Amino acid sequence: MIGLIFAGQGSEIPFMGKDFYEAFEEVRALYLFAEEQTKLPLREVAFSENHPKLHETLYAQILLFLFDVFVVDQLRQKEIMIDVTFGLSLGEYGALYASGVVDHKSGLRLIQKRAELMSNACDERQGMAAILGLDVETLMPLLDQENVFLANYNTPHQLVISGLKKDIKEVCEKALNTGAKRAIMLPSSGAFHTPFMKDAAKGYGQFLKEVEINKPTIPLLLNTTGKVLEGDLKKEMQKQIDSSVYFYQSIEEAISLGVDTFIEVAPKSVLKSMIKKVDRKVNVFTISSVRDLNEIAERDLGGYNG
Repeated sequence: MIGLIFAGQGSEIPFMGKDFYEAFEEVRALYLFAEEQTKLPLREVAFSENHPKLHETLYAQILLFLFDVFVVDQLRQKEIMIDVTFGLSLGEYGALYASGVVDHKSGLRLIQKRAELMSNACDERQGMAAILGLDVETLMPLLDQENVFLANYNTPHQLVISGLKKDIKEVCEKALNTGAKRAIMLPSSGAFHTPFMKDAAKGYGQFLKEVEINKPTIPLLLNTTGKVLEGDLKKEMQKQIDSSVYFYQSIEEAISLGVDTFIEVAPKSVLKSMIKKVDRKVNVFTISSVRDLNEIAERDLGGYNG
């Protein structure tokens, strides 16, 4: 079985998707459509060397979603079967597209609104940090649950905290003194996946009422639970903004369902090492370029199930 997974914000890089843009007419049409709908210079930002806006939440989220869309479209054309799908944080929207919950038009509309609301909830006091080498039971007592929260369960020993920078730095020092191998401040513009995003989540919930979504055509694992979707997806989409991301639990769940091969969709590989830390026996391939796509297609992994 094949699991299709999508990286989140932070995986954006200069010239991301440019080779797809040059190779496929439908990708060029997608960028033109997206620029018309968002009124943003997306190609200028994506296809430049270190454009200052590339890592801004609004641009990064839209550009990463576009990348997910055209890679999924190419996988469909090559009839590569996908049995399960999920993503890390923003990457969940690639999974929503891959599972048929949204099309590129409604997905782009959702991403733009989500990014705008999250950007408005950010300020310069907020940040995130990765803690490597501690498990959840050891890290949790170091968090005050008022200014610092556990945001991402990337692997059992790679956890991301989120909140106010000054308090995060104190937690990082405590973590290192407690035995963490590393504590790294991340280039984040906000305290994502915490109560600091409560207003953004509430506003997004109101916006979701105006958008029609479909039931997934393949199993969709959720960030908010680490399990296959059951119940109200819109409720979970709202909750995802200010809730922790249960990513390694999603990997474990996918493997329990029978997934033995993962295809990562990302401008640069960030999920492969996480998956291998959960289970080194599974196969993991990354699609970051047209060449990667063609190499995977040549492996004859099967027919698309979406």
